[in-house]
Amino acid sequence: TNFPNHFLHSASQGQDALGEAVYYFEADGEGVVQRVFVFWPLGVLLEGPPNFCHGGCGASLLDDAFGAFTNTRLRSMGLSGQAVTAYLHVDYKAPTPLPGAAVCAATLDRVEGRKVFVRGELLVQKPDGTLQASMEANALFVELKEGFASMKK
Repeated sequence: TNFPNHFLHSASQGQDALGEAVYYFEADGEGVVQRVFVFWPLGVLLEGPPNFCHGGCGASLLDDAFGAFTNTRLRSMGLSGQAVTAYLHVDYKAPTPLPGAAVCAATLDRVEGRKVFVRGELLVQKPDGTLQASMEANALFVELKEGFASMKK
Protein backbone atom coordinates (compact mmCIF):
# COMPACT_ATOMS: atom_id res chain seq x y z
CA THR A 1 0.00 0.00 0.00
CA ASN A 2 1.28 3.48 -0.85
CA PHE A 3 1.03 6.16 1.87
CA PRO A 4 3.13 9.08 0.50
CA ASN A 5 2.58 11.34 3.53
CA HIS A 6 2.99 8.74 6.28
CA PHE A 7 5.97 8.73 8.65
CA LEU A 8 6.60 4.98 8.43
CA HIS A 9 5.63 4.49 4.80
CA SER A 10 7.62 7.28 3.15
CA ALA A 11 10.39 9.24 4.87
CA SER A 12 11.94 6.34 6.75
CA GLN A 13 11.84 3.79 3.93
CA GLY A 14 14.75 2.54 1.89
CA GLN A 15 17.04 -0.40 1.37
CA ASP A 16 18.94 0.22 4.60
CA ALA A 17 16.03 1.66 6.60
CA LEU A 18 12.46 0.39 6.83
CA GLY A 19 11.28 -1.95 4.10
CA GLU A 20 7.75 -2.03 2.71
CA ALA A 21 5.23 -3.44 5.18
CA VAL A 22 2.90 -6.36 4.46
CA TYR A 23 -0.41 -6.41 6.37
CA TYR A 24 -2.45 -9.57 6.97
CA PHE A 25 -5.87 -9.15 8.60
CA GLU A 26 -7.84 -12.07 10.07
CA ALA A 27 -11.62 -11.75 10.26
CA ASP A 28 -14.31 -13.89 11.83
CA GLY A 29 -17.16 -15.52 9.89
CA GLU A 30 -19.08 -12.23 9.79
CA GLY A 31 -16.16 -10.29 8.35
CA VAL A 32 -15.22 -8.47 11.57
CA VAL A 33 -11.45 -8.07 11.83
CA GLN A 34 -10.04 -9.95 14.83
CA ARG A 35 -6.25 -9.72 14.39
CA VAL A 36 -3.55 -8.18 12.27
CA PHE A 37 -0.01 -9.29 11.51
CA VAL A 38 2.34 -6.73 9.97
CA PHE A 39 5.70 -7.84 8.54
CA TRP A 40 8.47 -5.22 8.45
CA PRO A 41 11.96 -5.65 6.93
CA LEU A 42 14.40 -3.70 9.16
CA GLY A 43 17.59 -2.13 7.83
CA VAL A 44 20.73 -0.94 9.58
CA LEU A 45 19.73 2.77 9.50
CA LEU A 46 17.14 2.04 12.21
CA GLU A 47 19.92 1.38 14.71
CA GLY A 48 19.82 2.68 18.27
CA PRO A 49 22.30 0.58 20.25
CA PRO A 50 24.94 -1.01 18.00
CA ASN A 51 23.40 -3.79 15.87
CA PHE A 52 19.92 -3.32 17.35
CA CYS A 53 16.80 -1.40 16.37
CA HIS A 54 16.08 1.89 18.14
CA GLY A 55 13.34 1.35 20.73
CA GLY A 56 11.35 4.32 19.46
CA CYS A 57 11.24 2.78 16.01
CA GLY A 58 9.86 -0.46 17.46
CA ALA A 59 7.23 1.49 19.40
CA SER A 60 6.26 3.28 16.16
CA LEU A 61 5.85 -0.06 14.39
CA LEU A 62 3.55 -1.28 17.16
CA ASP A 63 1.54 1.95 17.08
CA ASP A 64 1.15 1.57 13.31
CA ALA A 65 -0.04 -2.05 13.61
CA PHE A 66 -2.41 -1.17 16.46
CA GLY A 67 -3.87 1.75 14.49
CA ALA A 68 -4.27 -0.33 11.33
CA PHE A 69 -6.01 -3.04 13.35
CA THR A 70 -8.30 -0.63 15.22
CA ASN A 71 -9.40 1.41 12.20
CA THR A 72 -9.83 -1.63 9.94
CA ARG A 73 -11.84 -3.39 12.66
CA LEU A 74 -14.09 -0.36 13.09
CA ARG A 75 -14.70 -0.18 9.32
CA SER A 76 -15.42 -3.93 9.23
CA MET A 77 -18.17 -3.26 11.78
CA GLY A 78 -19.69 -0.44 9.73
CA LEU A 79 -18.24 2.31 11.94
CA SER A 80 -16.09 5.31 11.05
CA GLY A 81 -12.66 3.72 11.08
CA GLN A 82 -11.28 7.01 12.41
CA ALA A 83 -9.60 6.36 15.75
CA VAL A 84 -6.42 7.86 17.16
CA THR A 85 -3.90 6.75 19.77
CA ALA A 86 -4.66 8.03 23.28
CA TYR A 87 -1.82 6.08 24.88
CA LEU A 88 0.69 3.38 24.02
CA HIS A 89 2.46 1.41 26.75
CA VAL A 90 5.49 -0.61 25.61
CA ASP A 91 7.46 -3.17 27.62
CA TYR A 92 10.85 -3.92 26.09
CA LYS A 93 11.65 -7.63 26.48
CA ALA A 94 14.69 -8.23 24.25
CA PRO A 95 16.74 -6.29 21.69
CA THR A 96 15.56 -6.28 18.07
CA PRO A 97 18.54 -7.32 15.90
CA LEU A 98 19.53 -5.48 12.71
CA PRO A 99 19.40 -6.08 9.88
CA GLY A 100 16.42 -8.35 10.24
CA ALA A 101 12.67 -8.48 10.20
CA ALA A 102 9.89 -8.00 12.69
CA VAL A 103 6.26 -9.03 12.85
CA CYS A 104 3.79 -6.92 14.79
CA ALA A 105 0.75 -8.85 15.99
CA ALA A 106 -2.27 -6.98 17.36
CA THR A 107 -5.65 -8.03 18.68
CA LEU A 108 -8.58 -6.58 20.57
CA ASP A 109 -8.51 -6.45 24.35
CA ARG A 110 -11.88 -4.76 24.94
CA VAL A 111 -14.19 -1.93 23.87
CA GLU A 112 -15.79 0.69 26.13
CA GLY A 113 -17.96 3.01 24.06
CA ARG A 114 -15.62 4.95 21.73
CA LYS A 115 -12.57 3.55 23.53
CA VAL A 116 -10.84 0.59 21.86
CA PHE A 117 -8.19 -1.21 23.92
CA VAL A 118 -5.62 -3.16 21.88
CA ARG A 119 -2.76 -5.45 22.85
CA GLY A 120 0.04 -7.08 20.94
CA GLU A 121 3.71 -7.72 20.48
CA LEU A 122 6.65 -7.21 18.18
CA LEU A 123 8.16 -10.58 17.28
CA VAL A 124 11.69 -11.25 16.03
CA GLN A 125 13.42 -14.43 14.92
CA LYS A 126 16.02 -15.86 17.30
CA PRO A 127 19.20 -17.50 15.93
CA ASP A 128 17.60 -20.95 16.39
CA GLY A 129 14.70 -19.91 14.11
CA THR A 130 12.04 -19.58 16.80
CA LEU A 131 10.15 -16.34 17.38
CA GLN A 132 10.37 -14.30 20.54
CA ALA A 133 8.62 -11.17 21.72
CA SER A 134 11.04 -8.27 21.52
CA MET A 135 8.35 -5.89 22.79
CA GLU A 136 4.89 -6.28 24.31
CA ALA A 137 2.42 -3.42 24.29
CA ASN A 138 -1.09 -2.29 25.00
CA ALA A 139 -2.83 0.81 23.77
CA LEU A 140 -5.99 2.83 23.96
CA PHE A 141 -7.48 4.21 20.75
CA VAL A 142 -10.41 6.61 20.79
CA GLU A 143 -12.85 6.75 17.89
CA LEU A 144 -13.24 10.37 16.85
CA LYS A 145 -16.63 11.98 17.29
CA GLU A 146 -18.63 12.41 14.11
CA GLY A 147 -17.39 15.35 12.08
CA PHE A 148 -14.17 15.83 14.06
CA ALA A 149 -11.92 14.14 11.50
CA SER A 150 -13.28 16.27 8.67
CA MET A 151 -12.71 19.64 10.40
CA LYS A 152 -10.66 22.10 8.35
CA LYS A 153 -7.76 24.04 9.84
